Amino acid sequence: MKSEEITEINNSDNQNKNFELAHIIGLNLTQKNSVQCHPIMSETIIYSVGGIVISEDLQEKNNQIFFRHGKNKINCFRISNTGKYLAVGFTTGEENYDKDLIASIILWDYENKTILYEINEIYKAVTLLEFSQDDKFLSAAGLDNTFYTWEVSRGYKCFNRVYESPITFIHWTTMSKAKDTIQNKNSNFYDYTLTIANNFQLFYLDFYFELRSMQYNMKYNKFTLPSTGLIRDYTCGFVDEKFNCLYLGTTGGELIIFSLENLYFKSSINVTNNGVTDMIFLKESDEIIVSGGDGKIKKINIFSEPNNKDILKIQYITTVETTLPGKINSMSLTSDRREIACTSSAGKIFRLLTTNLNYTLHSTSHSASVNDIAFNNIGNINDMCYTVDDNGNLYQFDLNDFNVLGYIPANDDENANVVNIPKATSVYIGDDESIYIGYSSGQLKNFTKDLTTKIFDIPAHKGNVNCIYVDGNYILTGGEDGIVRVWTRRTHELIIQISAHHQNVRSVFADLNKPNLIFSCGEDRELNCFDLKLNKKQNNQSIKNGFLCGIDQKKDREYEIISCGVNCNLNVWDFYKTEPIKEIQLDEHMMTIKISHSGKYFALGSINGELWLFSLPNYEFIGKSQGHSRKINNLNWSPDDKQIVSISEDSSICVWNVYIN
Repeated sequence: MKSEEITEINNSDNQNKNFELAHIIGLNLTQKNSVQCHPIMSETIIYSVGGIVISEDLQEKNNQIFFRHGKNKINCFRISNTGKYLAVGFTTGEENYDKDLIASIILWDYENKTILYEINEIYKAVTLLEFSQDDKFLSAAGLDNTFYTWEVSRGYKCFNRVYESPITFIHWTTMSKAKDTIQNKNSNFYDYTLTIANNFQLFYLDFYFELRSMQYNMKYNKFTLPSTGLIRDYTCGFVDEKFNCLYLGTTGGELIIFSLENLYFKSSINVTNNGVTDMIFLKESDEIIVSGGDGKIKKINIFSEPNNKDILKIQYITTVETTLPGKINSMSLTSDRREIACTSSAGKIFRLLTTNLNYTLHSTSHSASVNDIAFNNIGNINDMCYTVDDNGNLYQFDLNDFNVLGYIPANDDENANVVNIPKATSVYIGDDESIYIGYSSGQLKNFTKDLTTKIFDIPAHKGNVNCIYVDGNYILTGGEDGIVRVWTRRTHELIIQISAHHQNVRSVFADLNKPNLIFSCGEDRELNCFDLKLNKKQNNQSIKNGFLCGIDQKKDREYEIISCGVNCNLNVWDFYKTEPIKEIQLDEHMMTIKISHSGKYFALGSINGELWLFSLPNYEFIGKSQGHSRKINNLNWSPDDKQIVSISEDSSICVWNVYIN
């Protein structure tokens, strides 16, 4: 039997004025230089989330500017030294890099927010980007072991080479008037030096202009290392022009000093544990700010023994020290040199004073896949949402200033095993405004509204608790074990177990009109209806291909069910019929669906990170927009339907303003 109606959606134009991306909460922590201060505007920081680079005001977090191109995840970025350009490097995949796919580099005009050009030379992933001091050249390294340098104005390739292993460090070291044109005072050509390193070698490159050929050439030099060898992974560096020395940080926690005059090794000292992650040189005070993998940030003074010009033996003293939660990922100095912006592995951005390293928290975000999102619909609280992640954490976000109002850590139980912390897989806000959280361990926990007290903790399923529904009658849970369970509200005892599916249960809820009817869908392609009064399966439908990822119920008099999934159409079901009454053909896999509280619209989240919007009852396509770089795990409408919040596998949260209401 065929569906009564099949509709094909034309979604070629994704530009729309009915909804827009208003704010993103998130942070890419897998990249170096994950936060960078604008070199001119002291109140602006730049960071990336998924496939978007964000320029954000330090004083007003609502003020965000988005730089987005394509759907791939950003692997690195760099704002130029003058603030004129923004270079963004992408990756072709998160886990399994495709050696046959090109990882592009996009060069933006930062002020005009326009793309100047795209570079397609590197395969797998772009790992590092660095501008020359005057922004005339851009160097890049890739996971394919390549190193490139381009002239920025034309995108002309000046140099490229393949190494034995990926380049892990690039630093434009010095800049001086080109020797071949030094007699010409009007010449705009300069000679440069670069320091690059991989796991085996440290190179010092002369990048010089040759007047005869009117082009730049590259000459290789090697540093003279100690006879015992010095094989290190270099992470960061800077030049002290006063002493003509190059300072490099290593993954071993060392600070290594080289002379730039004759390229020889001077000394090495241990300054931090778990590696030097970043360094900032304060020229005005000759102090170095060092961050480590142990979460410590130190301000140190380096000195040598008296009358020792070669600094063969150096020491340091720590003048100020502070400790932040998690591993310090990167640091960046504001243009007025008064503050430092830094990121930690805990998903936080901090602001520190350079004088005493006193810090304030700027923002908090998830550092792992965000799995579920819930609003307090009972209290009609529009500016607050709850999200859970793979690290087992729950965050309560204020959608006005995007600060964290509350937090339930993964190890809420002091006696819990901190080694095998379960993922938080689902969240729901009950009619008493308490918070229900499901975990990958199969546990279902309930906390008070203020997040301070755990009410109960019960084993609900074997494996993930994928979905939760709570009303005045009972608690419903759907699990990875393919089972739907019904629990009492007061005593939290199991009422009935419904073996509804053979695979993951993806969604479960009670009928809006007849709460004794329980709807569920699973990855076994089935959509089931179970009658609690009759204690039997009332009806079930199934799709022929793919699997179902989400269902929701229309709020009109028909109370029909809309389903979405992978490799299947968007289907509309009447539970008195075995086949869908309407099919909408989409060219995308949909991971979740939510109908607005008014019942006039519904939103879909795609496997490619796009938000799609439709109107009801005519199923008219309103538009779509890219927010995430990976699949949308779930989404939800605010109680007043003026905003949609979507969450993704790329650790980001997107807040969308909806204007159609």
